[in-house]
Amino acid sequence: MNYTKKELLAVPKREWKEILHDVKCVYVIPSGRKHDSGYACMDFVASFQNPEKPLVRFGGGCDDVSFEGSHFKMDCLHPQRIIRIWNRVPFAISDDLSSISFMEESK
Repeated sequence: MNYTKKELLAVPKREWKEILHDVKCVYVIPSGRKHDSGYACMDFVASFQNPEKPLVRFGGGCDDVSFEGSHFKMDCLHPQRIIRIWNRVPFAISDDLSSISFMEESK
């Protein structure tokens, strides 16, 4: 599904220490903020394998993402210019810190 940046930024944020599971894809939106490291921070919105589960926003102070697994893909939605990270297997997302991990989950 194609969302606008405005729609994605209106999605409610997750709890601070909440780990997300069964994620299908993540939309990446530059936050416009700068981290102490000098790199730009990112906001993210997760979409889940279960289409009835609502979208969840996270990040905002994150300037680094690590990927644990070998099936991650990335594309850029047109005309919104929103980066989408997805995987053919469900993945989990660590809690909100300046670095966030996307980790493939076993089927």
